[in-house]
Amino acid sequence: MVVLANRLPFDLEQQPDGSTKARQAPGGLVTALAPILSRREGAWIGWPGSPDTELEPTTTDGLTLEPISLTSTEVDEYYEGFSNATLWPLYHDAVAPSEFHRPWWDAYRTVNDRFARRAAEVAAPGATVWIHDYQLQLVPQMLRRLRPDVRIGFFLHIPFPPAELFNRLPWRRQIMAGLLGADLIGFQLPGGTRNFVRLAKSLLDVPTSGGLLNYDGRNIKVGAFPISIDSAAQSALAATPEVHQAARKLRADLGNPAKIILGVDRLDYTKGIDVRLRAFRELLAEKDPSVDDAVMIQIATPSRERLHSYIRMREGIERQVGSLNGDFGRIGRPAVHYLHQSLPREELAAFYVAADVMTVTPLRDGMNLVAKEYVACRVDGGGTLLLSEFTGAARELRAALQVNPYDTDGVKDGLRAALNMTSVASRRQMRSLRRQVLTHDVDRWAEAFLSALEGTRDHSADARNRLPTEVLEALTKISETERLLVGTDFDGTLAPIVDDPAAARALPEALEALRSLSTIPGTVVAVVSGRGLADLRMLLGETDHMQLVGSHGAEVSSMSTDGSQNPEHTGRSELSATAATRLSALRRALQSITSQYAGVNLEAKPTGVAVHLRGADPDDAKAVTKAIEQDPATWSGVHLLRAKMVLELTVVATDKGRALQHLARENHCTGIIFIGDDITDENAFLALGPDDVGVKVGSGATAADVRIADPARVADLLHVLDATRRRGRGRISKDASRT
Repeated sequence: MVVLANRLPFDLEQQPDGSTKARQAPGGLVTALAPILSRREGAWIGWPGSPDTELEPTTTDGLTLEPISLTSTEVDEYYEGFSNATLWPLYHDAVAPSEFHRPWWDAYRTVNDRFARRAAEVAAPGATVWIHDYQLQLVPQMLRRLRPDVRIGFFLHIPFPPAELFNRLPWRRQIMAGLLGADLIGFQLPGGTRNFVRLAKSLLDVPTSGGLLNYDGRNIKVGAFPISIDSAAQSALAATPEVHQAARKLRADLGNPAKIILGVDRLDYTKGIDVRLRAFRELLAEKDPSVDDAVMIQIATPSRERLHSYIRMREGIERQVGSLNGDFGRIGRPAVHYLHQSLPREELAAFYVAADVMTVTPLRDGMNLVAKEYVACRVDGGGTLLLSEFTGAARELRAALQVNPYDTDGVKDGLRAALNMTSVASRRQMRSLRRQVLTHDVDRWAEAFLSALEGTRDHSADARNRLPTEVLEALTKISETERLLVGTDFDGTLAPIVDDPAAARALPEALEALRSLSTIPGTVVAVVSGRGLADLRMLLGETDHMQLVGSHGAEVSSMSTDGSQNPEHTGRSELSATAATRLSALRRALQSITSQYAGVNLEAKPTGVAVHLRGADPDDAKAVTKAIEQDPATWSGVHLLRAKMVLELTVVATDKGRALQHLARENHCTGIIFIGDDITDENAFLALGPDDVGVKVGSGATAADVRIADPARVADLLHVLDATRRRGRGRISKDASRT
């Protein structure tokens, strides 16, 4: 595996004797990824941290480091300029204004191209390449053009903004297209995923279906993958005698205060350091009892020190600290201890263990790993976490005291509550937090992302080997039609048959292929089932760009102009007064017949009733069937549909064949493929034309053209159809563009 990030996980420093010394670099990305890459013996491509420095690749702790050289001008324009003065504030809710300069954009493109070219050189054939964060958003597309054989994942560690903010960016389309070069795009939270999908639709007119996008003839997955830390290692470090001794010494050096309040942040305007200092000042000014014998420690890791905005921010923070100590400090006992430096992991762990209250108050943060580090270090079960609700961590660490950092009174109240929390309440909070952090660690995050990335590989080649030759030939022929209707049943087709209909679930592989098919131009996808429409919606989940037909055609979903489902309109057949009266009588009669038999279940539908016999004794099932056939099935205006261990009686004359023909007419389709397993699907097979394809799932007599074994093969068929039609439509598009 090859990882690309702006920084190497180690600062490479050239020594006077010409050798290179590696020192682990600060930052959440390094904390999260370094352990994984070391275990995998992968390669990491990144900038070593010093401009105008040419360094050779080196290997340390099982990890090959590939340094990328940046000139001083590129550091100014690509890193401090476009990355941190244009993108960073924009992606953090514009808490500071962004600057837009064309030379910065040019430098950003140049450096991204350099990273892409190095990755193309380093990656083995078919390798996995994992690109990280906002500094390298053009690399996926650039690398895709250079090395179409590699699998590309991109993960954004900071928030992805809503359209109202992102659209301010003059190069918004280029950034979106750059990201869409990846096979998988990951975000910290579902909100970032939703923002990206909406922008892909609005800016680039990208067809989407759930977490699947189609761009440039490829499928791209998007999803949320909340990052974490190596929590077991952090806990083990905090449990060492050396760390506990250092924590005791720290308290003693501070004069053994009743409470220690801790803040650990990069010195950045998004971190809300001024917010907590202001809240602490007000508590001191009010002589609040909670701070009578409390001291605050603020560790501010140096960050982007050449940027004027950061220089001014540091000056402001240090003025706040000086004012606090001048007004409320005593000889040998300042109110705030301020450290503007990076601390080694062992020393930082001692601060975590010593602190009674951890304050994490960013105005906006993609995740915030400091909060998780504090929790992991509290092996003693003590300590209280005060957490901004605008961090990604707030979604996971729900037991923390959460505050709005824009509300000084709220932060002050939260700090007071944290200082006054009883030992019992604090331990209860920490138990819950530790359970979350220790379970959802960095390995779980990486495994989730990499498994999803592996799942983006084209499985159609393997699927082809599992399908009969006649099926493959039929798919090749039907995929060439101009406008294709792909129809499929649900139970026994997308989902294996189960005893309890409520427990049926579609195979994820089949749903993924269906959603992918729905994004191909000139392709209409429909699920045609005997189930009610509401039931179908619940079982299928995300169904944008898919037509749903329920109750054997009595209910048809309507779609909005953008292809999304319109839940307020079902297209349900309206019952006449006579039919409604007949339906009520039918329900009463069936209830009377079935109530004496165990294992027989009735399912009410908008235009009828389904009698499920699968759970009944075979003799009871025969008795129920005979009673129904002799009475309600003979009523005028009642229609009997037979399925596998299901009898369905309706007061509306409809079937899947009529529904399929209606869909084909409405969508001007030139060809149909329908896949089904049941007796009720035979009406659909009989309605097909000579150039259409019917696919029977399972055994039994059929009017279908070809047969496959089970729902697993349905998933294979849909994947092959998707790949075949996508290739064909790509050729059509290229031919059209040449004419």
